[in-house]
Amino acid sequence: MPRVPKDSSQTEPRAWMLPLPGELKCVAVAALAFFGVMLWYFPLRSLRDALAAERKLSDLPWLFSATWLGMLVVQPPFAALVARWPRRRSLGTVFHTTTACLLLFYWLVPSSIGAQSQWMGAVFYVWLSVFNLFTISLAWAVFTDCFSHAQAKRVFGWVGLGGTLGAIAGSRVAQSWADSGGDPLQLLLFSALVVELAWPLLAWILRHPMREPVAAAAGAKSAPKGQLPAHEAALGGGLWEGVRLTVSNPVLALIAIFMLTQTAASAFLYSEQQALVGLEFTDRAARTAWLARTELWGQVATLTAQVFVTGPLLSSLGVPIALVLYPLGSMLLFLWLGLNPGLAAVFAARVGMRGLDAACSRPARETLFSLASRAGRFKAKPFLDTFVYRSGDAVGAWMFRFGQQAMQLSLQALAFAAIPLGLAGIAAALALRPRVKELTRDKQT
Repeated sequence: MPRVPKDSSQTEPRAWMLPLPGELKCVAVAALAFFGVMLWYFPLRSLRDALAAERKLSDLPWLFSATWLGMLVVQPPFAALVARWPRRRSLGTVFHTTTACLLLFYWLVPSSIGAQSQWMGAVFYVWLSVFNLFTISLAWAVFTDCFSHAQAKRVFGWVGLGGTLGAIAGSRVAQSWADSGGDPLQLLLFSALVVELAWPLLAWILRHPMREPVAAAAGAKSAPKGQLPAHEAALGGGLWEGVRLTVSNPVLALIAIFMLTQTAASAFLYSEQQALVGLEFTDRAARTAWLARTELWGQVATLTAQVFVTGPLLSSLGVPIALVLYPLGSMLLFLWLGLNPGLAAVFAARVGMRGLDAACSRPARETLFSLASRAGRFKAKPFLDTFVYRSGDAVGAWMFRFGQQAMQLSLQALAFAAIPLGLAGIAAALALRPRVKELTRDKQT
C-alpha cells in the first residue's frame, strides 16, 4: 500500500512549507512532469506571438475568437474520451495527439511566412493556444487528484516551481535559437520529443496517488482480471458534464467569473504588447528574441515568488485571499502603465502579471480543485481552463479593439479602461471565501 504521510500542516508551523518526507518522491515526479509540460510549450509560445505580430492588429480579436471556437469544438470529443476510457488511456491520447500535430505542423508550416501562407500561421496560433491549455490543465488535474487539499497548500508551490523552471528553460531555448539564427520552426521537433517524455511521468502519478482514500484503494487487493480499480475507471457522464457542473456549482461558477475577468485583463495587456512590438520591430527574429526575453524575466520573477512566497501565503492567508492578490496587482500595473506608456512599461507589466499568476493565482485555483469531485477535476476543470479561459481572451481582445477603433482611445487610456476588470476579480475571489471554508470543514469532518 502506498505510504500516505500524516498531515502536520495544521499542527506544526513550516516556515518554508517543505513537503513531508513521504511526499518527496511524488512531489519530485510531479514537478519534473510539469517541467516537461511547460518546456514543450514555451519555445513555441514565442514563435506563436512572433507570427501573430506579423499580422495586422485588427486580426488579433479574430485569432482569439477562432481559438475560442476551437475550444468549443474540442470539448465534446474530450468529454467522450474521459467518460468512456480509463484516465490513463484518455489523457495519453491527448498527449500523443499533441505530438502528432507538432510533427504535422513541422511538415506543413513553411520556413518563411509570406502573404500567401499567413493562414497557416493563424492555424498554428489557434492550435497551439488550444492544445497548450489542454495539456497544462490535464497536468494540474492529475496533481489535484493525487494530493489532498492540505497537501496541495503545502506542495503546489513546489510543483509549480518545476513548471516555472520548464518555462524558463523553454524561453531560453527560444531566445538562444533566435540569437543563433536557427530556423524557429525546428523547435517543433524539440517540443514533440518533450511531450513524449512528460506523459509517462504523469501516468506514474496516476498510478501512485497520495490522497489517503485513493492511496488506500490503490494499495488494496488487485481488481479482478480485466477490471480496472475504481480510482482508475472511466468517469462516465454526458458530453457536456463539465458545463453542467460549472453552472450548477457555486464555487466553480465563481472560479469561472474570476478566470473570465482576469484573462480578459491579460488579453488587454497582450493586445497592447502586440501593438507596440509590431511598431518597434520589423524583423521576425528580433520580435521572437524580445518576446522570449520578456517570458524569461517573467518566469525568473515567478521562480523567486514560488520559492519564498507561494507555500506560506496559501497556508497563512488562505486560498481566496491569495486569489485576490492577482487582480489587485493587475489593477496597480494597469494604473502604472497608463501613467507611463511605452514598450518598457509593457515589458514590466507583462513580467509582473506573469509572476503574479504563476506564484499566486494559479496555485490558489488549483488548490481549490483538490476539494472537488473527480468529475469536477477531470471534466469541469478542463472546461474552465480551456473554454472559459479563452472566452476571457476573446472578450478582452474585442474590448480592446472596440476601445481603440470605435472609441478612438489611446493605448494610455486603454490601460486605465482595464482597471475595472480587476475589481470584478477581487469581488469573485472574496465571494469564494465563505464557501471554501465550508467545503474545507466538510472535508475534515
